[in-house]
Amino acid sequence: MAEKNFQMKRKRADGGFDDYFPITKAANVKMASGSTVEAEVSGMAQFAPGNIIAYRDKSTVGSETYSTSYVKVKSVIIGQGGTLRISFILRSNMMSGIYAAYGRVYRNGTPVGIERYAKDVTRLTFTEDIPAWSPGDEIGVFVKSTDGANRAYCDRLEVLVDRISQIGTVEVK
Repeated sequence: MAEKNFQMKRKRADGGFDDYFPITKAANVKMASGSTVEAEVSGMAQFAPGNIIAYRDKSTVGSETYSTSYVKVKSVIIGQGGTLRISFILRSNMMSGIYAAYGRVYRNGTPVGIERYAKDVTRLTFTEDIPAWSPGDEIGVFVKSTDGANRAYCDRLEVLVDRISQIGTVEVK
């Protein structure tokens, strides 16, 4: 049996390709000759926290809420698991510091991060390393306001890892 390293990409419905392929147990691999073979992953490494930006969303569209309950304002679905360093910028629209914006990281709709707050328009960056992510999990940043008259903003979401790689060792049978 031969071992071969290669990058896997998943084809989307629109005909384009994603930048990852969430390999977990087995996959059909199309080789250059055109034949399809069964392949099993023998050593796909997990992500570890680092300083390489794997994902960044700094759009402002839909990134704010007046809600006093947590609302998802940014999210991304990951293609590889491990421990991820997740960073987001939080701010309020009030200068006085009376009202606060709260933010928190969620996994698949469940809170996993520390509840953070910002009391004025100063953009505060919060970063934490969160373990136990799996391929297909959704990272979400949820925010809320302390009152319904002032907004809470999330100005950026970043996912930082130790490497950018979707290359795994595959044993071709």
